[in-house]
Amino acid sequence: MAASERKHIRYADGQEVRLGDTVIYAGQKAVVVAHAPSASYDPMFPREEWEKSLGGGFLLRFENGALLRLDECDEDISLVARK
Repeated sequence: MAASERKHIRYADGQEVRLGDTVIYAGQKAVVVAHAPSASYDPMFPREEWEKSLGGGFLLRFENGALLRLDECDEDISLVARK
């Protein structure tokens, strides 16, 4: 996908979602470990394994190890810190 075609996913405050962001989702702390629009993937979540399943979305990893794939941000997610 060309850079000009990439979808920008933004938090409610307007900031773009980025790899490594620490967020609170539905009251639980998580980290963005894969971000398909920017082709950014944590080494533990390689592009080759995750790109197709993410589509144009992103992947959160919670402190308990649970994973959640999202296409967009909603009222349940907020940015806490940048990497």
